[in-house]
Amino acid sequence: MVEVNPCNSIMAELDTLIPDLIAIDVSSCKQDAYQISQQVKFSGKYYFIPLVFVDSDFSIEDKARLIESGADGYLEEPFYMDTTISYLEALISKGQSQKKLFSSQAKNQVQKSNFAIHEPESFYCDDDSLFKDTSQQSAVGIFYTTMEGDLLKVNARFCEIVGYTQEELLSIKSMDITYPDESETEAKMLKKMLDGDIDSFEIEKRYIHKSGYFVHALVHVDIVYNSKDVPYYISSVLDITDIRTSQQRLKRSEEKYRTYVDNSPHPIFVTDIFGMVLDVNPAACSHTEYSAEELMGMNILDLCNQESMSETTDYFLRVETEGEASGEFLFTKKDGTDFYMQIEAVMLNGNKLLALCVDTTVRNLSEKMLMDAKVLAEYASNSKSEFLANISHELRTPLDIIIGYTDVLLNELSDKLNEEQLKYFCRINEAGSNLLETVNSLIYVAEIEAGNCELDIINFDLKPMVAELENIFRPMASKKNVMIEFEIGTGLECIFADDSKFNAILHNLIENAIKFNREGGSVKIIFEDAGNDIRVQVIDTGIGILEDKQEIFFEPFVQLDWSHARRYSGVGIGLSLVKGLVEMHGGKISLVSKVGEGTTVTFTIPQKL
Repeated sequence: MVEVNPCNSIMAELDTLIPDLIAIDVSSCKQDAYQISQQVKFSGKYYFIPLVFVDSDFSIEDKARLIESGADGYLEEPFYMDTTISYLEALISKGQSQKKLFSSQAKNQVQKSNFAIHEPESFYCDDDSLFKDTSQQSAVGIFYTTMEGDLLKVNARFCEIVGYTQEELLSIKSMDITYPDESETEAKMLKKMLDGDIDSFEIEKRYIHKSGYFVHALVHVDIVYNSKDVPYYISSVLDITDIRTSQQRLKRSEEKYRTYVDNSPHPIFVTDIFGMVLDVNPAACSHTEYSAEELMGMNILDLCNQESMSETTDYFLRVETEGEASGEFLFTKKDGTDFYMQIEAVMLNGNKLLALCVDTTVRNLSEKMLMDAKVLAEYASNSKSEFLANISHELRTPLDIIIGYTDVLLNELSDKLNEEQLKYFCRINEAGSNLLETVNSLIYVAEIEAGNCELDIINFDLKPMVAELENIFRPMASKKNVMIEFEIGTGLECIFADDSKFNAILHNLIENAIKFNREGGSVKIIFEDAGNDIRVQVIDTGIGILEDKQEIFFEPFVQLDWSHARRYSGVGIGLSLVKGLVEMHGGKISLVSKVGEGTTVTFTIPQKL
């Protein structure tokens, strides 16, 4: 392969070298290409050398000029290796056949014009050996026709192209197997050649295969005169069906994917490796408020907000080196409005970058609003916890005084009080104790929510605590005629936990089980060894909990909101406190309940230090 640059020096190069084929890159010398083609193809010396034009795309006007210049064909992107090589090999074979054909008769030919030659009648009628030598083994279809279109000779390749036998073809006209819409164009070209306006021509046409389908072909036609000046035509046929089918398939594919791109609601950009915008879809225009023409004169960084310029630059450099990347950046519209886009970018063919974008402005605003709301909620929660802690401490001091004085009066002056006074002092003491318990629970809840509550894990004996709980709650259960039972599993003696908080958990659960029980009901507390955990179940036969209320059962300040439950006192912090204390130990808590049958609360405390 020899590269000639500039291309207008091809004729000079042909004086020293006769190539098998000439390929002209039209993009580098478009104006000279057609003139060079005419010089080569209309010369009496080099006409047999196949000449093709190469470019990324050919317009209808380009193809018309190509035919007028005498070129044998053209190649346009995309180039498919197998079909392109086959196409070029066929053109070379065609050129060599023509060279051999005409050189064999050179002594008998008389120039009529650059492509018009006189030859003996036997050339096309009787010289079968010459036809076989030059045509039958050719990769190009070759046939001779009279001025009326009757087929005189056909080679094996042409029979293969159109699917007819030699005998069948010699009994019909060439126009009989030509697609009707293209017959008129070919007839006009043949007339122009017969009138002497042109010496040869090349057209792309469709033959009708014997099986009924179309065969795309590139046909080169020359006019030849015999010794009696009777003209006939020699046609060389190159089957380009595979090429055209591939091009049509590619075109349909491009149109399909272009439709996808154009109808995508998300912006799509194609840039070069320097960030210059090469193509955009309508969504990119609507999101940025620039027209397609404006965008394709910009660099992608021109759309970036100054805050994200450095990050975006690094991002596109990463795409270039790694082949793909993703990220979210701040951009600016034409009117100055900022917006966020999530970008997924990949490299195409090593020199182009495809960026698929999603406008994430709404999502970012939503996330910011959620974050602000979270901060506000945390502030409110902290304020609430701080308030609860402060007010609880303020309440506990006077309550301690009230309870202390009533204890002194009851212990030291009980023999000096009458029955009614003793009753009042007992009620004051009981109410103060209950209120102090509520205040202590509020302090616990506030400390847990603020993260200030600490555990003091020790190994303690469970039985004394159970005995104390039994002493506390058995009188309370007896007043409601509720049977209470404690059961400690075999071998379970000591446990690891914060004893005061473990006691608070049990105190709240047992108290609720008795409070919300029915007359004649029962409460059973079971302590079990569950391997690495201690499992505790508090089972009651009380009023139960509605299924839709069970999910919020352990939330703070929540009370059962149905008619039976309204009879019972409480502020709804006991079970929230229980859940918090269990989870502080790394344990879990759950419940199973059915209205009218009772509730079972189960919690576990890990026993691994």
